[in-house]
Amino acid sequence: MGHLTDHEAALIKDAVRRRRTPTTLVEGKWSASPLNQDPAVVGQAAPQRVLLRDITLRTIEQTPGVWITESQRRHLAEALIRAGVSSVQLAWLAVESAYDVKREIAFLKSLNPAVEVCIIGGTSERVNVAVDAGADLYLAYGPIVAEFQTIHGPYARQILRAHRRGEDWRRTIPYPKTEAEYLKRLQDDVAHAKRCGLRAGMFASMFHYATVEDVTNFARAAHEVGADEIGFGDGASGVGPEGWRFIVALVRREAPKIRINVHTHNAFGLAAASALASIQAGAEMAEVAVNHLCSGAGQADLAEVAAALEVLYGIPTGIDLSRLTALRSLVEDITGVRMAPGKPVTGSDVWAYTEEAIFEEEEYAPVHKAANPALFGNRARYVLGRFSGVSGAWALRAKLADSGLELSDAELGDLLRRLKEAMEARRRTLNEDELVDLTRDLVRR
Repeated sequence: MGHLTDHEAALIKDAVRRRRTPTTLVEGKWSASPLNQDPAVVGQAAPQRVLLRDITLRTIEQTPGVWITESQRRHLAEALIRAGVSSVQLAWLAVESAYDVKREIAFLKSLNPAVEVCIIGGTSERVNVAVDAGADLYLAYGPIVAEFQTIHGPYARQILRAHRRGEDWRRTIPYPKTEAEYLKRLQDDVAHAKRCGLRAGMFASMFHYATVEDVTNFARAAHEVGADEIGFGDGASGVGPEGWRFIVALVRREAPKIRINVHTHNAFGLAAASALASIQAGAEMAEVAVNHLCSGAGQADLAEVAAALEVLYGIPTGIDLSRLTALRSLVEDITGVRMAPGKPVTGSDVWAYTEEAIFEEEEYAPVHKAANPALFGNRARYVLGRFSGVSGAWALRAKLADSGLELSDAELGDLLRRLKEAMEARRRTLNEDELVDLTRDLVRR
């Protein structure tokens, strides 16, 4: 173990074990703080298991610059099912779909008959479409503020179309004009869907305008009609994690037996944090999308939420974490939308380091990381950089040895200096193959 004796190494390992619990230290997988699972810190409202509803098959069609084929949709659907996704939202029936929803549901069911397929819409006619398509759950939705019916949601779309046709939409479109009318419409759609054999829920958008009274009335209406799910969506990202936690706790009190679903957006980089805060308050479901895909900043990311729940909070999701990085790459290839190298969990550089202190001995690397990147199908890398020194160059030494280049410490020190000069001249770091090739060239000299 290099510069440490066996006794010194044992002291380090014992110090780690004393600061962990059996669920927060899993050899080869993760080492996370027990505070994440301490009821005194996070409370006791979190469910024992969380369902992640992947909505990528809907939001991919809303992503700027993306236009995919039916075969690509099928390829993505197969990858999602293989990754353990057990609930999907397939269509947003407030707009016209460019694909056959019924055929796509049949394809999903052929991959996993137990997968829950959700469709979201805003009128009773859309309930019938969901029934005919073979959906499992219908979400009746609209803006949380009744006065917004004319500018947002399913009725607003009808109003705008009528206006463009030159109609007097105030006479031709029977939109709800008060909160009571709006909630009654949602209740009627839920009741209709349940009579047709579907499970059904109520979903409120424009959540960043919600008051305590709005949410209380919405939750009570869902409870009265026997809804199976209550959902809230914050497309504007105007509610922070603390607000989400407060509101979900309120809904849990008003509708204790109804599944709570949260749909958080990422304009401030807080979508995952907001989803996790909601879950700690009692939400059993979060809607997620691979690589945040959607218009604007997008949703909470599937990989980020699943990894955090499993590793930090010890809450199972049913997601095969080992497939997450491959899923990120697949969606990048399908859409052409590339993620930043430092994207959490699945980014190409999120587990790459240049600081030598972290890698003074390979065996100690797990002490510095909360999770083994291999858990997510990713990998850790040591990248030669400005702060790299001989003591931290074990990864470079190992790479060179694999290529038949054995160097002493003195030779390695000289090599590091010359490699840094080469990088300075190129104004960038070198990849592993370039390092080996340049080393061969320098050694020949």
